[in-house]
Amino acid sequence: MISVMYVDDEPALLEIGKLFLEKSGQFRVDTVTSAPEALQKIKSVPYDAIVSDYQMPEMDGIAFLKEIRAEFPDLPFIIFTGKGREDVVIEAFENGADFYLQKGGTPTPQFFELGHKIIAAVRRRQAEKAFLESEARYRNVVEDQTEFICRFLPNVTHVFVNGAYCRYFNKTRDEIIGNKFKPYIPRMEQDLVRDHFLSLTRKNPVASIDHRIIMPDGEIRWQRWSDRAIFNDEGTLVEYQSVGRDITETRRSEDELRIINDELHAAYEQVAATEEELRQNYDELNKKEQKLRESEENYRRIVETAYEGIWVLDSEFRIEQVNQRMAEMLGYQPDEIRGRFITDFIHADDFPDHEYHASVRRKGERDRYERRYLRKNGTWLWTLVSVTPVFNDDEFAGSFAMVTDISERKSAEEALRKSERLYRTIVETAPGMLVICDPRGRNLYLSSNCKNITGYGPKELIGKFVWWVHDDDRQRMEVLLQDALKNQTRGRNVEFKGVKKDGEIWFGSQSWEPIRDTQGSVIQFVIQVIDITDRRNMEETLKQSENRFSDIINNLPDATLVIDPDGKVIAWNKAIEDLTGVKAEDMVGKGNYEYALPFYQNRRPILIDLIFKPDEEIAKNYSDILRKEREVLIARTTLPQPKGKRSVLWAKASPLYDDRGTVIGAIESIRDITEREELRDITEHQETGGALKNSPAA
Repeated sequence: MISVMYVDDEPALLEIGKLFLEKSGQFRVDTVTSAPEALQKIKSVPYDAIVSDYQMPEMDGIAFLKEIRAEFPDLPFIIFTGKGREDVVIEAFENGADFYLQKGGTPTPQFFELGHKIIAAVRRRQAEKAFLESEARYRNVVEDQTEFICRFLPNVTHVFVNGAYCRYFNKTRDEIIGNKFKPYIPRMEQDLVRDHFLSLTRKNPVASIDHRIIMPDGEIRWQRWSDRAIFNDEGTLVEYQSVGRDITETRRSEDELRIINDELHAAYEQVAATEEELRQNYDELNKKEQKLRESEENYRRIVETAYEGIWVLDSEFRIEQVNQRMAEMLGYQPDEIRGRFITDFIHADDFPDHEYHASVRRKGERDRYERRYLRKNGTWLWTLVSVTPVFNDDEFAGSFAMVTDISERKSAEEALRKSERLYRTIVETAPGMLVICDPRGRNLYLSSNCKNITGYGPKELIGKFVWWVHDDDRQRMEVLLQDALKNQTRGRNVEFKGVKKDGEIWFGSQSWEPIRDTQGSVIQFVIQVIDITDRRNMEETLKQSENRFSDIINNLPDATLVIDPDGKVIAWNKAIEDLTGVKAEDMVGKGNYEYALPFYQNRRPILIDLIFKPDEEIAKNYSDILRKEREVLIARTTLPQPKGKRSVLWAKASPLYDDRGTVIGAIESIRDITEREELRDITEHQETGGALKNSPAA
């Protein structure tokens, strides 16, 4: 059951709200009539959520919200008020309100919606808390490792490195991630490393290797790497993960040990004659081995913490030892820090938390927490502190602390908050209208641009089922909406006819997407509405223009065809239907010289195809070119007909351009001049008494 504190200066409304909310069995509601009283009560009684009025005497809802956020930053807070001014809404959300609901209307749906918002806010805060805790645990595990951890693609492009990796190679994450970073490996060991990675297969994806690297300053150091090849479901290598550590001192120690053993062997050979000399050498060897183990232990502790800040505190939390890194982080020299109390560097607001963690340490428990420390220059350093208590004979003697600088992470968190504010600004200034509604279709949020698109202001539509679709499209859009709400489906670019508040007609395109909670249940719908009136008007104008063009072509007295740049017929008028006997529906849309078949009975270029061809190409296809004016061709051709007859055609072809001068097609007009030519031949025959002349066929 969710515990709720309900704050309002109207006792009657408090009683109604308490009754409605507790009736569901999901809430336990305590009512308070003023914000100051609520602040006192919450110190002794924990609550899962707070619901507050805005306008109250002594302290309004926003001031109350600020006080709550100062002490309880993660406590869900909902403004429930009769005031709906936009500036109040903005101020509420900027100060951390989870939801803003406006009073008014029927109590049942009003408090039902309030209950829904309380549950949503509590669940969201719980989910955020769980996510942050999980992320912090994972990050701390990886970042606290002293081993070098990295992940990289097969082309050596790095996609992840931990802090130890960056510190070891003296590189920042930005210098490594996204780049093909490879340490320098001595030439004689490069083949060894290459063969090592080639040996990693899907059946044997893990292997280890020891090899040397050359540091930027020329120093040669030994490393030990455990590498894993990662394959996808298809068996393709997609990534490598490597975990390594520096084993230079170990290798040196092993070399020293070999030298000592060699010396021991030589000494044994030299003193083999006497048992006493052998015993003395053996004792000396034991002493050296003990010193070597002690040296290795000291070295191990130094290596594990060398790149982090370290200080050692006594039982009174006075600083006994501090390493150079810790001093540098605070801007001091180590001698300036030793002997001072740790509280000299802690923020005053963190004293209670310090006392708590000190008590944990005295119990002998390891601890990890975030802490602000004061630098010498007066600025504050955010750190992650890992502490191990030290006991002597079961008595608390002090603690050993490793300190990591997390200032960059804190800066990133602040950048994320700024990004969220930027996102809200982008939504409010986008050209379209953004709508968020609940699973029943009731508006919860509308961007300010809804006024420009629908004529309604956001305040007029919040909490209502206002519909801006014209009656012509209402039934179709209602069916789509009901289907989306029932089946929880998405919609993409659904166009509709709309009507504004003042009756003006407009056209829109609407898309919607369901938003689900962690259990997969739809809790909201996000709707994007775009005004496409200008586009629709342009399409209608273009359609009318195309219809006029088609009517003009179809009513030309000469047989006319039009082709596009790909040679496909886009117009075939009635006159050419009569001339060829081929209907437009059988010709429009066809290419590959289909339009030549009615004239030549085979596929070949005709005059319209030769507009941009050289004169030689034109002469191959037409023997009688009357004239060529720029890009316009005029020609006459004779086509053979059955029984020795002939058909004489006159044709004119020219290109078509758009407004930018781009060729968009070509047009050809054809006229049958057979009768005119025959009449001319008869006249010439009568005048000359000669035989009729036949024009050459093209």
